[in-house]
Parts: sequence; C-alpha cells; structure tokens
Amino acid sequence: MKKNKLKKVFIFLFSFLFIASATITSGVLLSGSSYSVPASEDAGGGIQDSENLELDSDEGSTENENNVTSNATEPTNDDSWANHYADSFAGGTGSETDPYQIETAEQLSLLAVNVNSGTNYNGSYFEQTANIDLSAYWWTPIGSSSSIYFAGNYDGGDYTISGLFTESGSYRGLFGYTYGTMTSVSPNGLYIRNIGITDSNIQGSQYTGAVIGYAIYTRVSNCYNTGTIVGGSYTGGIVGYAASYASISNCYNTGNVSGTSNVGGIAGYSAMTLSTSYNKGNISGSSYVGGIVGAKAAGNVTNTYNTGSVSGTANGVGGIVGYISSSSSISYSYNTGGVGISMMYATSGCYVGGILGYDNYGATILNCVNLGSVSYYATGGYQVYYAGQIAGYLRYRVSNCYYAGLGSTYGVIASGGATNSNCSSITAEEFKDESFLSISANWNLQRRDQGGYYD
Repeated sequence: MKKNKLKKVFIFLFSFLFIASATITSGVLLSGSSYSVPASEDAGGGIQDSENLELDSDEGSTENENNVTSNATEPTNDDSWANHYADSFAGGTGSETDPYQIETAEQLSLLAVNVNSGTNYNGSYFEQTANIDLSAYWWTPIGSSSSIYFAGNYDGGDYTISGLFTESGSYRGLFGYTYGTMTSVSPNGLYIRNIGITDSNIQGSQYTGAVIGYAIYTRVSNCYNTGTIVGGSYTGGIVGYAASYASISNCYNTGNVSGTSNVGGIAGYSAMTLSTSYNKGNISGSSYVGGIVGAKAAGNVTNTYNTGSVSGTANGVGGIVGYISSSSSISYSYNTGGVGISMMYATSGCYVGGILGYDNYGATILNCVNLGSVSYYATGGYQVYYAGQIAGYLRYRVSNCYYAGLGSTYGVIASGGATNSNCSSITAEEFKDESFLSISANWNLQRRDQGGYYD
C-alpha cells in the first residue's frame, strides 16, 4: 500500500500556521488547534500529495508552478457508463460493519444506475477496494437532483478514480447530488471520504465539483482532485455547492478550476465549516472567486492555504475567500498566489483582497498571511476598484495579519470600516529568515517539519 502523504502536508501546514500566524496579545500565545489524522487515513491505497510548496523569488506571481497538469484523454466514443454496469457489487451487505464493496468501474456504474433509478441507499455503507479507471466511457454522476440523490456513506479507501469525464449539465462530479439525514445515530449526516480524482476532465454548468456537485448534510473529508474542472455557477475543486451541514476537511486540489460566479479551489459555495485544506490550482471566474472558497455563508474557514493564481472579472475576488454573506471568520490561513480583477467595463465598485474579496455581513480575519500580489485592471465604465492586501471590503475586524505589499492596493483593507490591529508588512525572504521567529519570545518555536517555506 502506498504511504499517505496528506498527514505530512498538514503537519507542515500547522507548523507554519503556528509560527507565522500566531496571535500575540498581552504576552499570551494563541494558536489554532492541532491536527490529528483520522484512523481512516492510515489505510488503503494512500492519498498522494503533490510536491511540497517551495516559495521562489517570484513571490506573488500569477503563474502557478505548483498545480498538477492532468493527463486526461477524453473517451473516443459517445457511449456512457450508464450502459455498462455490473449485476452486483463485489460483496457486502451494506451495513456499517459489512459495507458493499466496489472494486471495478462496472460496479461503480451499478451504484450510479441504481441511485439514478430511485434507490438512494439511505443508511447504507460502501467501500471502494481498488483503483478504478473510468476513461472508457463518459460518466453519469451518482444523483442528479433534490429528488434523485445518494443518501448512503462512501469510503474510497484512499484509492483513486481516474479518467472521470462528464459532459456539460447541472450537478456534475463523481457524485451529482448527496443528501444525508440528521439522526441520533448519525448527527452529522452521511460521509464521503478518502477519494482521489485523477487524470479527469469534469465539465458542467451549475453545481460542478470533482467529488460532489451539490452536497447537503454531508461530511466530505480526505479527498483530493488533480483533474481539470470547467463549470458555470457554483464550481469547486472538490465540491460545487456545500449547503446546510455540508462540512469539508482535509481536502486538496491541484487542478485548474474555472467557472462563472461562486468559484473556489475547494468549494464554489460553502455554508458550513471548511478546514485543513489547500489549493494549488489556478482559479478563475467572474464574481465571488476564491483560492479556497468562492462564496461563504455560515461556518468558518480555518487552517487553509492557497498558492494558485485567483482571477475574476467582477466583484469579490480573494486569495482565500471571494465573498462572505453571513457570520463567518477566516483564520490561520495564508495565500501566496497572485489575486486580481480585470474588467473592460465596470458598472459598480469591485473589491479584491489577498485573503478576502468582499464581506457583506461583518466577518473577522485573524492570524492570516498574504504574500501574493493583489491587483486590478479596468478600462471604461465606473472604474472604482478597491484592492486590499488582506481584504477589499471588510465590515468588522482584522487582527494579527501579515502582508507582502505587492501590487497596487489601498492598504491592509481597501474599504468597509473594519478595525485593524497588529497587522504589518513582511517580505517572503523575511518570513523565511530565522530572525522572524525571534520577533517576540511568544512566537511558537516549533521546528518546520516537511519543507515548504523553510527548506
């Protein structure tokens, strides 16, 4: 079995966050929670991370050298996996202790065919037992609407699904629509976990993601994507639309993601906690575009980072989050990718920030670092753009953040009236330098673990 590298990546991430983003208040060190790898990560084929982040001299470049290029080749026919499926699963009864086993593409297709025919498998359990190649035919997602959905639990066993190709339409991804239930036995809904999507090209309109197009009452964890995703509104590297009680943790994306509005490296839209995740792909869209999440409603974003470029053509573009619409916070997160808005004709003001683009409620940004360039370009029209090193528009508070000062900006916060405390500039070289750790005796001096800035 392959060794799971995701644990190493997040040990490094938290070492960085503890050192670089710790809160110093009245001599007391406050830092994010430590990371422990769930037991489920230690089994199976092993989630594989791309190369560890190394910051070169081109800090804040809009070029992204960290993303993995997909080797995906579309099927040479117009046939669908809906026409090619097994008679039964490899084994199991569907219980938690004896899950249905899926080891071939035909058996995975059987799950899709059954769900799309009305069997939602509410309360059932599935386990993938081998790597699966779907490149022979076009994939029909598992679930297609609020009435045709998957309600079971799926554990990918740390194996991969490669060659996943979808044609344009709503609810695109491995799963099109998942809908769990809140019970005393399963208070957090269903789970989708331990899945890697590789060498794939996923196309859709609205609600498009590599793992799930639309998720509600769903826990998504330990998943990754290296393929290309092209969608419309609500497009994400892992989940397109994470609705009520749809949490995301321990996930990463290295593929390029493009869409229209609500586009993010991990999720296009999120209404629940999104944590311990990162993006290295280039992210592009129109409005509400973020390196981690395009639009954020309820729930917080914590312990994340982005190194890919993030670009939009309208309001709300951020290195971590594009737009916040309700009570949320961003903490212990950093961005090194270039972030920018470019528009030929603006009809109203637009906001772009190294961490957050636009806050429409009263968000808090704590213990974050932006080393990426923040920029905007407009000709004609309204031409009122607000670019901030940390946030374009923030209503409530920013505290204990650092920024490189690259690009043309209006300072830490461009607009919005938020309070600003303990924020200062820093270069990438200063950040890497040992002397940065001695700014205060209160800095956590845990040693760097797996490379990154401290190689």
